[in-house]
Amino acid sequence: MKKKKNQPSTTKTEDRAKVFEIASKISIFRDRPISLQRIDELAVELFDWAVNDPDALILSEFFDIKGISPTYIARWKKRSPILKESCEIAKAVIANRREKGAIKRKFDSNFIYRTMPLYRKSFKELEKWRSSLRTKENDAKNKAESAYIIEMIAHRSKDDGSAKRD
Repeated sequence: MKKKKNQPSTTKTEDRAKVFEIASKISIFRDRPISLQRIDELAVELFDWAVNDPDALILSEFFDIKGISPTYIARWKKRSPILKESCEIAKAVIANRREKGAIKRKFDSNFIYRTMPLYRKSFKELEKWRSSLRTKENDAKNKAESAYIIEMIAHRSKDDGSAKRD
């Protein structure tokens, strides 16, 4: 189909303003239209919240306050690279705040340590490595215990055999 000369072309900005989904807002229990432009605005709000609010310690709290379910966020991040990037930056900012708070003993370092893999990939990799060490240690301990038990059984069998001969 050919486009007429006087027909206005659609720009990316106009495309982003179009409704692409109807989302339920949990806090008011009703559906409302969501455009990619609104998602991008939400991304900017998320960034501002993470950077400027010293109490921003849990990434999901932002979306909980807005009444947006994690299902929508996951789907929207696929459609909006701006939201995806904003979530990554917000996660990094929050990770830094949490880690510094634990170092300065402002927060419970044990709790922060246990939840940091949710915020920083390096903590997740460290936790996997420590887990693999524990597994290897447990395997070695189990093998040693098994060897000891087998040795004890063999030793008892030997003792029982010599006692019966007398």
